[in-house]
Amino acid sequence: MGKYQKRDRIARLISWGHWFTFTNILLCLFIGILYVETIGGTGSALGNLYLVVNWLGHFAFLPFVFFILLLFPFCMILPYSRILRGLGALIASFGLFILLFDALFFRQYGFHLNTYSLAQMAGDAEDIFAGASFVGLVGVIFTFLLILSMQITLANLTWKRLDRLRGHRIGQQISAAFVACFLASHMIHIWADANLYTPITQQDDLLPLSYPSTAKTLMARHGWISAETYQSQRDQLTEADRLELQYPLSNLLCSKAPLTRPTLIVAFDSLNQDQQRVIESRVNNLHPLADTAIGHTSVQSSAFEMVYSLPDIYQHHIERDQIQPAYQSTMQDYGHDVNFYHSLNWSLDNAPGSIRSQLVMWPNQHSASQPMSIVFAANQDLAAMVTAIIAAERANHRVIVTALTPAAGQESPSWNLRTRNLPTIWQQFAVPLWGANINSRGAAISNQFAQISDIMPTALSGFMSCAEDFDTFAVGRDLSKGNESLPRVHSVNSRFYIFEDEQTTILERNGDLSVYNHEGELRPGATPPTPVLIDSLQELQRFGRARR
Repeated sequence: MGKYQKRDRIARLISWGHWFTFTNILLCLFIGILYVETIGGTGSALGNLYLVVNWLGHFAFLPFVFFILLLFPFCMILPYSRILRGLGALIASFGLFILLFDALFFRQYGFHLNTYSLAQMAGDAEDIFAGASFVGLVGVIFTFLLILSMQITLANLTWKRLDRLRGHRIGQQISAAFVACFLASHMIHIWADANLYTPITQQDDLLPLSYPSTAKTLMARHGWISAETYQSQRDQLTEADRLELQYPLSNLLCSKAPLTRPTLIVAFDSLNQDQQRVIESRVNNLHPLADTAIGHTSVQSSAFEMVYSLPDIYQHHIERDQIQPAYQSTMQDYGHDVNFYHSLNWSLDNAPGSIRSQLVMWPNQHSASQPMSIVFAANQDLAAMVTAIIAAERANHRVIVTALTPAAGQESPSWNLRTRNLPTIWQQFAVPLWGANINSRGAAISNQFAQISDIMPTALSGFMSCAEDFDTFAVGRDLSKGNESLPRVHSVNSRFYIFEDEQTTILERNGDLSVYNHEGELRPGATPPTPVLIDSLQELQRFGRARR
């Protein structure tokens, strides 16, 4: 083969590669609609414009990059059309298959495929084979073969009609439009990031393999701002508004319990081991409601979680809009007032801002006879509160006693001998949780694990029963039913903890995962099961969705 003949052949193959890539850009744009549909409207014209421009630019860029990296070198090394057409069809098939799979995965679970999900799905595939369930496998193979046959057809058609296609100049115009959209999307995003314009910046995780340019990287590179200062300001301005609150999820459909007893909930700010022993020794009928109970590191956040039975990620929205607990009006309809009290030394700043105006000093002339009394107590007022607890227990009232946060410097709780071997990571959240006269049988309740958010569903179960078991307004569980088990998820300052029987997963705000055994040792490469991770995230986000 002569030098000029080989050069012409390479030029022809490169031209074919461009047109073949163009057909795949159209296919990628079509699949990209699946991502765009998940967002709906952004709430602003500029946000919608960016969505369209980013969709065009991003899905034009992805196939072109794959052509440059994977196909273009072979045009130079192996300038044979049949080999390249087959190789191009195979590469494009894998790319489109993964993109389609990611789009469906994103629509279902709200996040993209990554090394974690791929590794976990490989383990799930082994379970499928073990169970002899080949329906999913056959569907996957059939889909890939369908895409491969389509790619082979496109590769051959573009090669056979290459001369006709090269005669059209529309390809250059369309390519220029795609490049313009790609550049425009990044420029718009830089502006939106600098101005914290959420209708645009909250699209960052929408498209796969998307890494939009930011004001931080551009301006910090030129020394115009400090990257640390920028990030701090950005977190303060945007963290609280990332979720759109939906509370309650629907109208409460509840029925009044036929027999009710007054209920007293006493929530101390913290209790050291000596104070816990005082309560255990003086209140004879008080029993642990769980082997392990988890509180919060912040008294205010823990008080919020207890009153609303919601994760702390919703605290800003509830307090900003002064939203009252969803169960309060239903309880009042049944003639059961929910009353909030505070002890003498309790700081009102530690109470949820949305109910702070309802707090009155404990005790008062009506406190002993109220259907439900919730008392926030400082540990300095232990003696007075123990007297109230004893009186309520002797009157056969339902009683729940807890501490909102662990005592400073306390490595493990003393309130239950079964928790002496408490997992290391759990120790930083472990709090006492006792109950008296909680269930109808009067016997001690056996639960493996409990959270502060479980207190209100447990207390409300004595007054009413609701459709969906309080799920329309609470993430907590009714501990009076017993046998509450793992896994459970816990939110602390935008860091998520997933507690399992054999390990604990910590999920950072940036998506990083760390898995620890019960001794607190990091398990490199370990991951929680995919269903556990997905269910945990969905449970946390059940009352809110990311603003778009």
